[in-house]
Amino acid sequence: MLIHLTPRYYARYNDVHVDIIDVEIPELKLILKANVDIIMRAPFPNKNYKVVCRKKGRKAINGILIEIDGELKNFTVISRWAVNGEISRHETYYHVTDNEFDAVTEEDFLWSGFFNTPYRTRCKEIEVGGTLVKRQSAMVTLIDDLNSNDGDNYWTYNKVDGEGFVRFRSEYIMLPTVERERIITSFFGNKRLPSYDDKFDAHIHPYKLTVVPAEMKELGVYVVLLRDWIRELKEDNEQELLYRILGEINSKFEFFLSNTNHLQSLAEAYSSTYNELSEHNKTYIDECLNQPIFHVLISDVEQEEKP
Repeated sequence: MLIHLTPRYYARYNDVHVDIIDVEIPELKLILKANVDIIMRAPFPNKNYKVVCRKKGRKAINGILIEIDGELKNFTVISRWAVNGEISRHETYYHVTDNEFDAVTEEDFLWSGFFNTPYRTRCKEIEVGGTLVKRQSAMVTLIDDLNSNDGDNYWTYNKVDGEGFVRFRSEYIMLPTVERERIITSFFGNKRLPSYDDKFDAHIHPYKLTVVPAEMKELGVYVVLLRDWIRELKEDNEQELLYRILGEINSKFEFFLSNTNHLQSLAEAYSSTYNELSEHNKTYIDECLNQPIFHVLISDVEQEEKP
């Protein structure tokens, strides 16, 4: 499977120094280091967008290619950026929605259909059921630097420092598969893409914090603040054991992604109470941690209010 990634930073301030430190994909045990494997350049007319590419030559290339030995349906990309001398961490969780082709790209314009080419639109593959989705991942300096998507907070979690700088950002992105020729064969839509000769090779490895959509994924995958979820559960019932587990998770992690395995994975990683449960109690707690969560989006409410 061929993966095209475009780790990027929207650097709009001249007085804020930004550079890439490294990019990690734990499911591949792959860590790409700045000035050794990768470098940051500006391949778009809008020079505020800084994109990671392979450290080779001088041309500004849009992203990196990774060839892997199998099919990867869910994976995590962790990019660390040096921003004014401090580390800003960007985590993006990706879910591949189909298996029609053997390549994916996070450059969403390549999901479109192109006239006079064999390439048809792939956008519908991530819009099944009419569920809103986030289409492009980027790290920012301030939360409002990219405000084109009013519903961005549904899929994005930001944590800022005392100056308002985003020091941790997490996003959830769904990717359709595309023909690998769309990525590696030159045509008018991909002049800045990396050459296949410059790909990185990697192997798939298990990773305990991989986010996997649940059976009820058609309800949508959204960011849920743990403190809000704990408060909501307490209003409905009293489950001291569950609250203790959620509290232990919340001391290490402030959010989870709904309708996925995320909350259970966090319990396994961060809750001593959870890991000491009997198998019987763990089965019950797992049902609680994996329960479907319904969301009412602002766009849904506005649609219902229209005459």
